[in-house]
Amino acid sequence: DTNDAPIDVSSYCDPRMSFDPAFSGQRSECATSILNSLARTGFCTIHNTGISSDLCARALLETSHFFLAPERVRQSARSPDRARRGYVPANVENFGSLLGEASRPNDLVWKFRAGPPLPPDAARSSPLRRPNAWPSPVLWDRAPAFR
Repeated sequence: DTNDAPIDVSSYCDPRMSFDPAFSGQRSECATSILNSLARTGFCTIHNTGISSDLCARALLETSHFFLAPERVRQSARSPDRARRGYVPANVENFGSLLGEASRPNDLVWKFRAGPPLPPDAARSSPLRRPNAWPSPVLWDRAPAFR
């Protein structure tokens, strides 16, 4: 079934609830629902994030523009390390390798990954904390809006 009901994530996103032990059961239920949906279908729909639908619509629009931009624009947003921030072209990563199935073909998807903004010294604290890689505004006039 790919028509799972949207999952309420307010127990994680609402600051009044996210650290309150009284809501730990809701957080556990939320996490289980997300895990089950991803295991079943590879996707989930969430709601009550606190993010406006207008911002989501603008992000989707700018992401569409990014993936329709020339390859040189997308390549300008590749990360120089393996922290997986920025653009990842198709046929570069292999999800099967995470499952111990490295003989599977590489993933036929383009990706763009961004994390939270980090202070300049964050990379020293963990190899997973790397700065985001953004498209060059010299190459693409929509870069500021995309960012």
